[in-house]
Amino acid sequence: MGDRKDKTSQRMRPYAKKSLGQNFLVDRSYVSRIVSALGLSEGDRVIEIGPGRGALTSKLLETGARVTAVEIDEDLSVLLESEYGSEERFRLVTGDILATDLGDIIGDGTARVAANLPYYVSTPILRKLFANRDLFSELVVMLQKEVAERITAPPGDSARGFLTVLIERGFDTERLFDVPSGAFRPVPKVESAVVRLRTKRVDDGRENDTGFEELASAAFRQKRKTLKNNLDAAPASLREKIDRKGGSEAVLEKAGIAPSKRAEALTEEDWTLLLAVIFG
Repeated sequence: MGDRKDKTSQRMRPYAKKSLGQNFLVDRSYVSRIVSALGLSEGDRVIEIGPGRGALTSKLLETGARVTAVEIDEDLSVLLESEYGSEERFRLVTGDILATDLGDIIGDGTARVAANLPYYVSTPILRKLFANRDLFSELVVMLQKEVAERITAPPGDSARGFLTVLIERGFDTERLFDVPSGAFRPVPKVESAVVRLRTKRVDDGRENDTGFEELASAAFRQKRKTLKNNLDAAPASLREKIDRKGGSEAVLEKAGIAPSKRAEALTEEDWTLLLAVIFG
Protein backbone atom coordinates (compact mmCIF):
# COMPACT_ATOMS: atom_id res chain seq x y z
CA MET A 1 0.00 0.00 0.00
CA GLY A 2 2.78 2.39 0.91
CA ASP A 3 4.65 1.67 -2.34
CA ARG A 4 1.52 2.39 -4.36
CA LYS A 5 1.09 5.72 -2.55
CA ASP A 6 4.71 6.67 -3.21
CA LYS A 7 4.35 5.86 -6.92
CA THR A 8 1.11 7.82 -7.15
CA SER A 9 2.76 10.78 -5.42
CA GLN A 10 5.71 10.56 -7.81
CA ARG A 11 3.40 10.65 -10.84
CA MET A 12 1.62 13.72 -9.44
CA ARG A 13 4.83 15.70 -9.14
CA PRO A 14 5.19 18.57 -11.63
CA TYR A 15 7.00 17.79 -14.86
CA ALA A 16 10.28 19.50 -15.68
CA LYS A 17 9.75 22.64 -17.77
CA LYS A 18 12.13 23.17 -20.68
CA SER A 19 11.37 26.90 -20.60
CA LEU A 20 12.94 27.08 -17.12
CA GLY A 21 15.85 24.78 -17.94
CA GLN A 22 14.76 22.28 -15.29
CA ASN A 23 16.74 19.08 -14.74
CA PHE A 24 16.09 17.56 -11.33
CA LEU A 25 18.95 15.92 -9.43
CA VAL A 26 17.71 12.45 -8.44
CA ASP A 27 20.92 10.60 -7.53
CA ARG A 28 20.96 10.66 -3.72
CA SER A 29 24.71 10.09 -3.49
CA TYR A 30 25.38 13.43 -5.20
CA VAL A 31 22.73 15.14 -3.09
CA SER A 32 24.58 13.94 0.02
CA ARG A 33 27.95 15.08 -1.33
CA ILE A 34 26.66 18.59 -2.04
CA VAL A 35 25.16 18.95 1.43
CA SER A 36 28.30 17.51 3.06
CA ALA A 37 30.44 20.06 1.19
CA LEU A 38 28.60 22.86 2.99
CA GLY A 39 29.59 21.51 6.42
CA LEU A 40 26.40 22.76 8.04
CA SER A 41 25.68 22.87 11.75
CA GLU A 42 22.37 23.24 13.52
CA GLY A 43 21.00 26.76 13.16
CA ASP A 44 23.13 27.73 10.16
CA ARG A 45 21.29 29.71 7.50
CA VAL A 46 21.11 28.47 3.93
CA ILE A 47 19.65 30.07 0.82
CA GLU A 48 18.69 27.34 -1.64
CA ILE A 49 18.31 28.61 -5.19
CA GLY A 50 16.05 26.53 -7.40
CA PRO A 51 15.04 23.75 -4.96
CA GLY A 52 12.95 22.03 -7.62
CA ARG A 53 11.26 18.97 -6.13
CA GLY A 54 13.19 19.28 -2.87
CA ALA A 55 15.95 16.68 -3.17
CA LEU A 56 18.52 19.03 -1.60
CA THR A 57 15.95 20.73 0.63
CA SER A 58 15.24 17.54 2.53
CA LYS A 59 18.92 16.83 3.20
CA LEU A 60 19.62 20.46 4.15
CA LEU A 61 16.84 20.39 6.74
CA GLU A 62 18.19 17.12 8.17
CA THR A 63 21.36 19.00 9.18
CA GLY A 64 19.36 21.28 11.44
CA ALA A 65 20.00 24.31 9.20
CA ARG A 66 17.42 27.03 8.57
CA VAL A 67 16.57 26.89 4.89
CA THR A 68 15.12 29.64 2.72
CA ALA A 69 14.23 28.19 -0.67
CA VAL A 70 13.77 30.52 -3.65
CA GLU A 71 11.74 28.86 -6.41
CA ILE A 72 10.50 30.54 -9.59
CA ASP A 73 8.10 27.76 -10.60
CA GLU A 74 4.70 28.17 -8.92
CA ASP A 75 3.81 24.51 -9.47
CA LEU A 76 6.95 23.41 -7.66
CA SER A 77 6.31 25.97 -4.92
CA VAL A 78 2.97 24.29 -4.21
CA LEU A 79 4.77 20.93 -3.94
CA LEU A 80 7.51 22.33 -1.67
CA GLU A 81 4.99 24.06 0.58
CA SER A 82 2.99 20.85 0.95
CA GLU A 83 6.08 18.79 1.82
CA TYR A 84 8.09 21.21 3.97
CA GLY A 85 5.73 24.05 4.91
CA SER A 86 5.14 22.62 8.37
CA GLU A 87 8.89 22.65 9.12
CA GLU A 88 9.73 25.51 11.48
CA ARG A 89 13.15 25.94 9.88
CA PHE A 90 11.82 26.13 6.32
CA ARG A 91 10.82 29.28 4.48
CA LEU A 92 9.66 29.42 0.87
CA VAL A 93 10.04 32.44 -1.42
CA THR A 94 8.24 32.07 -4.74
CA GLY A 95 9.90 34.26 -7.35
CA ASP A 96 12.82 34.85 -9.65
CA ILE A 97 16.14 34.91 -7.79
CA LEU A 98 17.30 37.67 -10.15
CA ALA A 99 14.44 39.88 -8.97
CA THR A 100 14.70 38.89 -5.29
CA ASP A 101 16.14 41.25 -2.68
CA LEU A 102 18.73 38.98 -1.10
CA GLY A 103 19.42 41.35 1.75
CA ASP A 104 15.74 41.35 2.65
CA ILE A 105 15.47 37.56 2.88
CA ILE A 106 18.77 37.12 4.75
CA GLY A 107 18.46 40.00 7.19
CA ASP A 108 21.32 40.38 9.68
CA GLY A 109 24.46 38.28 9.42
CA THR A 110 25.45 36.00 6.57
CA ALA A 111 24.20 32.79 4.99
CA ARG A 112 25.48 29.95 2.86
CA VAL A 113 24.15 29.19 -0.60
CA ALA A 114 23.25 25.82 -2.09
CA ALA A 115 22.14 25.76 -5.71
CA ASN A 116 21.65 23.66 -8.79
CA LEU A 117 21.72 26.52 -11.28
CA PRO A 118 19.83 26.23 -14.58
CA TYR A 119 22.41 26.30 -17.36
CA TYR A 120 20.79 29.09 -19.34
CA VAL A 121 20.72 31.56 -16.45
CA SER A 122 23.81 30.59 -14.41
CA THR A 123 25.90 33.59 -15.50
CA PRO A 124 23.42 36.31 -14.45
CA ILE A 125 22.81 34.49 -11.15
CA LEU A 126 26.55 34.27 -10.46
CA ARG A 127 26.88 37.98 -11.25
CA LYS A 128 24.09 38.76 -8.78
CA LEU A 129 25.73 36.62 -6.09
CA PHE A 130 29.02 38.43 -6.76
CA ALA A 131 27.34 41.82 -6.34
CA ASN A 132 25.80 40.65 -3.03
CA ARG A 133 28.74 38.60 -1.79
CA ASP A 134 28.94 40.39 1.56
CA LEU A 135 25.75 38.52 2.46
CA PHE A 136 27.36 35.09 2.03
CA SER A 137 30.20 33.19 3.65
CA GLU A 138 30.23 30.28 1.22
CA LEU A 139 28.44 28.99 -1.87
CA VAL A 140 28.26 25.41 -3.13
CA VAL A 141 26.77 25.51 -6.62
CA MET A 142 26.23 23.01 -9.40
CA LEU A 143 26.93 24.35 -12.87
CA GLN A 144 27.35 23.18 -16.40
CA LYS A 145 30.81 21.58 -16.50
CA GLU A 146 32.03 24.11 -19.06
CA VAL A 147 31.07 27.03 -16.79
CA ALA A 148 32.76 25.36 -13.80
CA GLU A 149 35.95 24.95 -15.84
CA ARG A 150 35.76 28.59 -16.89
CA ILE A 151 35.38 30.11 -13.44
CA THR A 152 38.15 27.97 -11.93
CA ALA A 153 40.63 28.37 -14.81
CA PRO A 154 44.08 29.65 -13.70
CA PRO A 155 45.91 32.58 -15.33
CA GLY A 156 47.12 31.67 -18.80
CA ASP A 157 44.35 29.14 -19.41
CA SER A 158 42.40 29.86 -22.59
CA ALA A 159 39.15 29.07 -20.74
CA ARG A 160 39.50 32.28 -18.71
CA GLY A 161 37.13 35.11 -19.54
CA PHE A 162 35.13 37.94 -18.05
CA LEU A 163 33.20 35.67 -15.67
CA THR A 164 36.43 34.04 -14.45
CA VAL A 165 38.05 37.26 -13.29
CA LEU A 166 34.80 38.61 -11.85
CA ILE A 167 34.31 35.53 -9.67
CA GLU A 168 38.03 35.50 -8.82
CA ARG A 169 37.73 39.06 -7.51
CA GLY A 170 35.03 38.10 -5.04
CA PHE A 171 35.64 34.46 -4.16
CA ASP A 172 38.22 31.76 -3.61
CA THR A 173 37.12 29.01 -5.97
CA GLU A 174 37.45 25.24 -5.72
CA ARG A 175 36.09 22.67 -8.13
CA LEU A 176 34.83 19.80 -5.96
CA PHE A 177 33.51 17.02 -8.21
CA ASP A 178 31.77 16.28 -11.49
CA VAL A 179 28.19 15.06 -11.78
CA PRO A 180 27.24 12.83 -14.72
CA SER A 181 24.16 13.61 -16.80
CA GLY A 182 22.58 10.33 -15.66
CA ALA A 183 22.17 11.78 -12.15
CA PHE A 184 19.34 14.01 -13.43
CA ARG A 185 15.82 13.60 -14.73
CA PRO A 186 15.25 14.49 -17.46
CA VAL A 187 18.80 13.63 -18.54
CA PRO A 188 20.58 16.77 -19.85
CA LYS A 189 22.86 16.72 -22.88
CA VAL A 190 25.80 18.13 -20.91
CA GLU A 191 27.81 17.16 -17.84
CA SER A 192 27.77 19.16 -14.62
CA ALA A 193 30.26 20.01 -11.88
CA VAL A 194 30.00 21.27 -8.30
CA VAL A 195 32.09 24.28 -7.27
CA ARG A 196 32.72 25.84 -3.87
CA LEU A 197 33.02 29.64 -3.69
CA ARG A 198 34.28 31.13 -0.43
CA THR A 199 33.77 34.86 -0.07
CA LYS A 200 36.95 36.90 0.23
CA ARG A 201 36.90 39.17 3.24
CA VAL A 202 39.21 41.76 1.70
CA ASP A 203 37.47 45.12 1.38
CA ASP A 204 40.18 47.02 -0.49
CA GLY A 205 38.82 48.38 -3.75
CA ARG A 206 35.42 46.75 -3.37
CA GLU A 207 33.80 50.11 -4.06
CA ASN A 208 35.29 49.88 -7.56
CA ASP A 209 33.30 46.79 -8.61
CA THR A 210 31.54 48.73 -11.36
CA GLY A 211 34.86 49.95 -12.72
CA PHE A 212 36.29 46.46 -12.52
CA GLU A 213 33.41 45.01 -14.53
CA GLU A 214 33.82 47.77 -17.11
CA LEU A 215 37.55 47.11 -17.39
CA ALA A 216 37.30 43.31 -17.55
CA SER A 217 34.51 43.45 -20.13
CA ALA A 218 36.62 45.66 -22.39
CA ALA A 219 39.78 43.59 -21.88
CA PHE A 220 38.02 40.36 -22.94
CA ARG A 221 36.01 41.95 -25.75
CA GLN A 222 38.01 40.08 -28.36
CA LYS A 223 39.95 37.35 -26.54
CA ARG A 224 42.58 36.79 -29.22
CA LYS A 225 43.57 40.45 -29.31
CA THR A 226 46.18 41.98 -27.02
CA LEU A 227 45.23 44.00 -23.97
CA LYS A 228 46.43 47.17 -25.64
CA ASN A 229 44.28 46.62 -28.70
CA ASN A 230 41.21 45.84 -26.62
CA LEU A 231 41.71 48.85 -24.36
CA ASP A 232 42.25 51.05 -27.41
CA ALA A 233 38.75 49.99 -28.50
CA ALA A 234 37.16 50.35 -25.04
CA PRO A 235 33.77 52.10 -24.62
CA ALA A 236 33.96 55.89 -24.45
CA SER A 237 33.52 56.15 -20.66
CA LEU A 238 36.49 53.87 -19.98
CA ARG A 239 38.49 55.20 -22.91
CA GLU A 240 38.26 58.70 -21.43
CA LYS A 241 39.76 57.52 -18.12
CA ILE A 242 42.56 55.66 -19.92
CA ASP A 243 43.39 58.68 -22.09
CA ARG A 244 43.63 60.89 -19.01
CA LYS A 245 46.37 58.56 -17.75
CA GLY A 246 48.35 58.72 -20.99
CA GLY A 247 46.67 56.02 -23.10
CA SER A 248 46.46 52.24 -23.14
CA GLU A 249 50.17 51.51 -23.43
CA ALA A 250 51.00 53.95 -20.64
CA VAL A 251 48.50 52.53 -18.12
CA LEU A 252 49.65 48.98 -18.85
CA GLU A 253 53.28 49.90 -18.33
CA LYS A 254 52.45 51.71 -15.07
CA ALA A 255 50.77 48.52 -13.87
CA GLY A 256 53.81 46.46 -14.90
CA ILE A 257 51.91 44.60 -17.62
CA ALA A 258 53.30 44.05 -21.10
CA PRO A 259 50.99 45.64 -23.72
CA SER A 260 51.33 42.48 -25.83
CA LYS A 261 49.70 40.30 -23.15
CA ARG A 262 46.19 38.97 -23.52
CA ALA A 263 43.59 39.36 -20.78
CA GLU A 264 43.58 35.62 -19.99
CA ALA A 265 47.23 35.85 -18.87
CA LEU A 266 46.61 38.41 -16.11
CA THR A 267 46.73 37.38 -12.46
CA GLU A 268 44.41 38.74 -9.80
CA GLU A 269 47.22 41.08 -8.69
CA ASP A 270 47.60 42.36 -12.28
CA TRP A 271 43.91 43.23 -12.45
CA THR A 272 44.08 45.04 -9.09
CA LEU A 273 47.07 47.10 -10.18
CA LEU A 274 45.56 47.95 -13.55
CA LEU A 275 42.29 49.00 -11.94
CA ALA A 276 44.17 51.24 -9.49
CA VAL A 277 46.13 52.92 -12.31
CA ILE A 278 43.04 53.65 -14.39
CA PHE A 279 40.60 54.59 -11.65
CA GLY A 280 42.99 55.83 -9.00
